[in-house]
Amino acid sequence: MKKIILISVILCVSLSSNAFAASYKLIAGVDYTTLARTQSGANVTFDPKLGYGGGVGIELKMGRRSSIGFETGVYYFQRKVSDGTVDMTMPAVHAPFLLKMWMGKFFFLGAGGYLAQGFGNVKVRVLSTGSSTDLSYGSDEIAMRKLDYGAMASVGLNFHLSKKISLVVEGRYLYGIGDISRVVGRVEKLTAMQGFVGFRFGQKKRK
Repeated sequence: MKKIILISVILCVSLSSNAFAASYKLIAGVDYTTLARTQSGANVTFDPKLGYGGGVGIELKMGRRSSIGFETGVYYFQRKVSDGTVDMTMPAVHAPFLLKMWMGKFFFLGAGGYLAQGFGNVKVRVLSTGSSTDLSYGSDEIAMRKLDYGAMASVGLNFHLSKKISLVVEGRYLYGIGDISRVVGRVEKLTAMQGFVGFRFGQKKRK
């Protein structure tokens, strides 16, 4: 988790020059994660379950009137999945790296990638008995890597509430590229749909 936060901070500091205007985002939302597993020619899909999360982000633009921006931040999500017999909650911290295009003041699109780091333990709940167990990512039962990475796309709306504050509604799609399985001969990849609502602060040009 510390590596994810450090990378985001370094990028923000590196890009925060006099030519950029910065805005900050505080959001909360929902997460629908899907886990796809392939082993010995068989495919198993863990269906998404509703999870929650949120975090903070920063966007840097080439001045207040620029239509191009770069966004990063730190976000926490539960990442819940189920195969019908067990539910798994795989908490993680995400750092997006998005190039954003603004279509006027109210609509934006984003494309880029993300890094995710597993946080804490994986909670496994057996549906038939209702019993729950906390297991580490590296345990024999879970056998997952904590680090995940992939591509990301976003679309959103920005509603001005005042000169410096906006209401933000955003949707993101995450396509996992990294194989998170530690088991030889098994491939596991994550995809996710995320929806946010929150507030965007500032857009004051730096001097």
